[in-house]
This record gives sequence, C-alpha cells and structure tokens, in this order.
Amino acid sequence: MLVLADLSTIVDQAWVWFVAPVGAILALLAALLFSRAVMSHSEGEPEMIEIARAVRTGAMAYLKRQYRVVAMVFFVLLVTFGVYRLLDWRYALLALVALVFCHREPGAPFLVWLSLLGAMAVRRAVPEGRLASLARIW
Repeated sequence: MLVLADLSTIVDQAWVWFVAPVGAILALLAALLFSRAVMSHSEGEPEMIEIARAVRTGAMAYLKRQYRVVAMVFFVLLVTFGVYRLLDWRYALLALVALVFCHREPGAPFLVWLSLLGAMAVRRAVPEGRLASLARIW
C-alpha cells in the first residue's frame, strides 16, 4: 500500500522526470546547428564531389540490402508468432523452420503462408454454424 509519505518523496524528486525530454530537445537543437554548419560549406573540388557521390551510392545500396533483410526477419517472426497464437508452439516452431529454409528461394510461398494463417484465424474466430463450415472449406 502506498503511504502519503512515499508520495511526498516522489513529488520532491519530480524535476528528474524533465531531464530526459529537455536533454533530447537540446540534442536535437545541437544536431540542427551542426548540420547547418556542415551544409553551409562547399562540397569541394569536382573530384571530391565524384567520390562523395560514389560513397553515397554504395551506402544507399548497403542500406537497401539491410532493410530487405530486416523486413524478411520481421516477416518470419510475425508469421511464427501468428502461428503460435493460433495453434501451438510446436506448429510455430515448424513454421519458423519452414520459413527460414524457404525464405530465400525465388517464388517462396509467403502468400500461401499468409493465406493459411488468415484461414486459421477466420476458422477460430467464427462461431459454430454455417459460416464456420464455410471457413473450414476455405
């Protein structure tokens, strides 16, 4: 149970809760000032501009690849957790193994997995009756 004396300690230390937001705002302002200072300088000689363009192109290619990998991992985990919530941990483990082994294949059955998950979700969510029999057929 919370005692009134405990509340006074929290109120006395309330200023601490403002340190993080104020620090974040100050950091954003400093970043804005630094970026304006850097952008105000010239890009340099034509050779330096060409090198910078090549570095920028390589960095963007790397980031696109990283985003693709992160999206694939997210998808695999999303499907795995969906199967776990719908069925059981054993089926989730099976889905995880299947997706890990087939996710890099061209034409991998991602849409088939999503369709199966959707069908299982509808089947579990629909009450018994005619609609449930249609969901089982699907």
